[in-house]
Amino acid sequence: MIFLNHLNLPSGGSQNFSEGIDKIFVYVAQEIPIFIPMILFALFMIVFISGITLQRRNQGTQDTPMWAAISMYTTSTAALIMTLADGLINLFTLVTTLTIAIAVSIWFFMSKDS
Repeated sequence: MIFLNHLNLPSGGSQNFSEGIDKIFVYVAQEIPIFIPMILFALFMIVFISGITLQRRNQGTQDTPMWAAISMYTTSTAALIMTLADGLINLFTLVTTLTIAIAVSIWFFMSKDS
């Protein structure tokens, strides 16, 4: 362990990083507040773009409202799971994610012909 002393690793102060990987994510989220929203946005974009691309390749058309809704359901579920780790996600990010999910769901249901 002596050879690791020259690395500039965060000591964490009173943080004990050996308790689990969630402690590392909580520490990073506290130091960089935009970290968790960036993770959620990346999850949304990965599901959205891959779903649209797969549907366009298989069917020749894409259903953008459907894939936006599926992506937001996935992102909202991930945000809700992140609430299990204390301090990982703040209330504003969670409420924003759920509000966008509701708005996208309304867009999805209004886009379908009766």
